[in-house]
Amino acid sequence: MLRFHFIVIKLWEIAAREIIQTGLTGLLPLIPLTKDGGQHEIIDEAATKLATAQEYNLLEYARRFASLVFKEGSDQEWLNRRFAMYRDILEDSWVVQEERLEGELRGLHQVLVKVVQARFPEIVELTKKQIDGVVDPESLQDLLVKISLAQNVQDATLALFALDETKNKTDTGLDEPTVSG
Repeated sequence: MLRFHFIVIKLWEIAAREIIQTGLTGLLPLIPLTKDGGQHEIIDEAATKLATAQEYNLLEYARRFASLVFKEGSDQEWLNRRFAMYRDILEDSWVVQEERLEGELRGLHQVLVKVVQARFPEIVELTKKQIDGVVDPESLQDLLVKISLAQNVQDATLALFALDETKNKTDTGLDEPTVSG
């Protein structure tokens, strides 16, 4: 039997200075959630410390947590201005790149299903099954073009099954089957 022992830390009851004074950079993104974390000066200090430490992924998390606190228009503008200088760096962050890819894939999945629903409703379930797990946006874009240009349900179905071959090539890293012997 597993047992977990933990302490609940009520950030909203802790002063931001206490967290800053620990010197633990990994806690700085949580500053906006502290008792006085809604102050511009506090967020500014945390952002500066994270940028100085070149902890750009943590900086992105700090921006996101701060967006939960700064909900008014003028506060949102300030937050956008404050983090604008790091925009290029944050865009290169693996966190942002991963989320961008997930969003692109989700959008492509939705568009593909809608196009198939409109043109070939009898293969909607097959489409969902075939595109599930595809993580290459280019493959999905190619499929979208093929299905959009398909003259009939058979052409669309062939395009979906061709996706299986593309998935297998991507999974194995091989462009052609290998023969041993």
